[in-house]
Amino acid sequence: MKIAAEAKRRIKAALDYAHYAHVVPVRTSSQVQTLVNDKEMDLSSHLSAMRNQIHVRLYVYGVKKADLPLIGSDGGEAEQTRLKEALVNLITTESPLPMTPPPAPDPYLLRALHRTPTKLALRLDHDYIAQIASVITQYKALVENGTFSLPRNRTHRPLVDDDSGNESDDGDTRQPATVPVPPRYANVAKPGTRFDEDDTTWQVLSMEFSEEYDQLLCYYFDVELAKKKNITVKDMKLAIEKDPPQELEPLERSKLSEVCKWIKEHREREM
Repeated sequence: MKIAAEAKRRIKAALDYAHYAHVVPVRTSSQVQTLVNDKEMDLSSHLSAMRNQIHVRLYVYGVKKADLPLIGSDGGEAEQTRLKEALVNLITTESPLPMTPPPAPDPYLLRALHRTPTKLALRLDHDYIAQIASVITQYKALVENGTFSLPRNRTHRPLVDDDSGNESDDGDTRQPATVPVPPRYANVAKPGTRFDEDDTTWQVLSMEFSEEYDQLLCYYFDVELAKKKNITVKDMKLAIEKDPPQELEPLERSKLSEVCKWIKEHREREM
């Protein structure tokens, strides 16, 4: 099992590297501005291009997640502005990226052969390589036929059937929590909780652990916009079930701690 897990990790790292290796990293704020002002791209393409600047640093240049801004999945000009400001800030504070990217990660688990191996050592090494080859062959087959996706850790997500925040017991069969929500957050950002921020009324939809960001994220939505666009809570729940989560106009996500901060500030204003 350890061999299989390590093989999958290495293969994923190699695939991620190959996917983003073509992206040329921007290195100055003027290059960011040029990217944003490219008239041949629509808004969606601009957002994708700016997010790729974060991806290339993460998967090709090996920059730690903690040193990168949230990639996000929202749309609109506000998100474009956020990403632009985040990239400019990143460029001015990060260590200069090397002009030549590091070599691609090796997806194979091969150990160095001893100069004078014994017959037993040779046989064990042969068996080891056979195991690796078997795992890679199975993994590749699953990926190529489109039936395999990497597992996503999820927290408990109570169902909310309407804007009243009432939980549903309509036979939901999703798996229980794998990442517990700290009580100090769970008691504040409960699904169905509403709060006002930036002259908008928001409602908490769910909390979910993101492997991409390695932290708990809170999904919430613009109540009035959801009604205007006729987008239901069920629609939004289905959207965030997808991998990657589908973008819907009323739906936002932020750090769980940040959403709890907004809710507490809202409650203080209401007192």
